Amino acid sequence: MPRLIASVHKEGSTSIVLKTDIESELLPTDRAIPIGLIVNELVTNAVKYGFPGEAKGTVTVTLKRVPGELRLTVTDNGQGLDPRRADSGLGRKLVDGFAQQLGASRAEERQPGYYRSPNIAVA
Repeated sequence: MPRLIASVHKEGSTSIVLKTDIESELLPTDRAIPIGLIVNELVTNAVKYGFPGEAKGTVTVTLKRVPGELRLTVTDNGQGLDPRRADSGLGRKLVDGFAQQLGASRAEERQPGYYRSPNIAVA
């Protein structure tokens, strides 16, 4: 994932820390690939829109097994998501499509100056 952050921002132009809290989980390929694509899209958006220019901050990716489901969350402490862009765009459609493919439920939380991705809950 550090390469993902570097690919979104020019090297040296930002100082974004990536934190992960990921439980080991064996998943069939048809589940693992959509989850990986969702993570890629959400981290890309967090870096691209949460930390413009030379902004500094943290992006956190969490994948935890909770009773009855596997929960994925991506958060950042950047400037927040522009409400005018929040519900549109190809990325949102991709995340929605992959979540639907997984039979996942979504819950989203937004706060000023802070973005928390949809919780992707996969049974």
